[in-house]
Amino acid sequence: MPQVLCPVLVGRDEEARRLRAALAAAGTGRGSTVFLSGEAGIGKSRLVREIARAAGESGLPVLAGRAVAGGAPTPFRPFAEALTSAGRAGRLPASEELGPFRPVLGRLIPEWRPPQPVPGEETPVFLGEAVLRLLRALAPQAGCVLVLEDLHWADQETLTLLEYLADNLAAERVLCLATLREAGYQEGGEAAALASALAARGSAAMLALGRLGPTAMADMARACLDAAHLPAAVHEFVAGRAEGIPFLVEEVLAGLVGEGALTERDGRWHAADLSTPGVPATFADAVRRRLDGMSAESRRVIGAAAVLGRRFDWMLLGPVTGLSGAAVVAALRDGTDLQLVVAERDGFRFRHALTHEAVLAGLLPPERTMLAGHALAAAEAAHPGLPGAWCTLAADLAGRAGDTSRAGALLLEAGRRDLAAGALASAEHTLTRARELVDPALRTSVDEALTEVFAMSGQVDRAMETGTMLLARLGPPSPRAAHLHLGIARAAIAGARWAEAAA
Repeated sequence: MPQVLCPVLVGRDEEARRLRAALAAAGTGRGSTVFLSGEAGIGKSRLVREIARAAGESGLPVLAGRAVAGGAPTPFRPFAEALTSAGRAGRLPASEELGPFRPVLGRLIPEWRPPQPVPGEETPVFLGEAVLRLLRALAPQAGCVLVLEDLHWADQETLTLLEYLADNLAAERVLCLATLREAGYQEGGEAAALASALAARGSAAMLALGRLGPTAMADMARACLDAAHLPAAVHEFVAGRAEGIPFLVEEVLAGLVGEGALTERDGRWHAADLSTPGVPATFADAVRRRLDGMSAESRRVIGAAAVLGRRFDWMLLGPVTGLSGAAVVAALRDGTDLQLVVAERDGFRFRHALTHEAVLAGLLPPERTMLAGHALAAAEAAHPGLPGAWCTLAADLAGRAGDTSRAGALLLEAGRRDLAAGALASAEHTLTRARELVDPALRTSVDEALTEVFAMSGQVDRAMETGTMLLARLGPPSPRAAHLHLGIARAAIAGARWAEAAA
């Protein structure tokens, strides 16, 4: 199947003009943050890539990171991914100005991670200032572009850090581009609220992308197929199925070409009867039809990849499916040829979030359960101790596999790690989920960690209520109870409740 991708930006002239103006302004020391919002597949990432390309041609560094879907968040993931890319490219500056900030930046950049955590430097303001100074030092004359995508899946720590940056970029040579799905999407209300608040106080601009009109869709269809003309029936079919969503324009065309309903002969495109059942009528149907055309082994591999996430470690697919390496590679080639997955320099990903969601939804519940169990075992074998994001992924896999107690234990571990890193909002979210899943034997451990989170985040009443309940559960005095008493006392001190702290 030929690649059906639009080589040019269509229908976004005004939006591109505004972003190029923001890029030019950043180069003169008038930085800004721009939120691009819209429904899935509307072209947010495509527009960002166009501006990133323009920045790269001007010699500006482009740092990019994204949030990913998952039950438990990974604190600061978009920032960590973006700044780590600077280290990978050898761009980390040796500026003396960064000296005091290097230890706290080690939370985001592995090369600067200190052997032991540095106490007293975990406040959001200090970390925000550290990131701001780093962006300034990366390209002090020309400036840089920071891209943060899919913020509807972002953790609270990422949003807090972004808020600090947005409030302080006006005098910097930095353009921050952030994408998120439109308000009302089932996830991401916090990101949408932050974007609105920043725009209201003048710290950011909002750029909402709407659906393409019929003329723009027709232009895009011709550009996708490098055709001066297409049959009118094709334009009608694409307009009816894609409904103005650029990604679906490409997907519907890819389905037509793949099914043989749209063919090229003698330099012209010819359409068959587009009302036949074999032609995909919706995006989900397009994905299903492509999967149906694969071998059983290839479908199993692509399904296993979907269970592992939109971006997946292909090395795990053999252990998950029980297939040979050659069979896995053949399946990935099939998936790439059918435009379900995309090969990147360091791995594979599903072509779009919608593609991943459609493949996952197409699995039968027993298939998801079985594949998730195999994936959990494979991840634990390949990554002993489940470092970083592997712990939260393993928790999601355990939940899908029906092992709720294991999922709860993994979430407890992930929450403890978030707490140790000072990511209190993520820790609270993760530990709250853990409490719903863990065995009763671990519930006390979860509540102890939650008490500490509440105390450190200033939620005095919740810390004291949870702590008091725990003390009653622990029974006679013990080192564990003593540690809990100290936690409750710290919470009381934070709330200036001196008598209770003394008690």
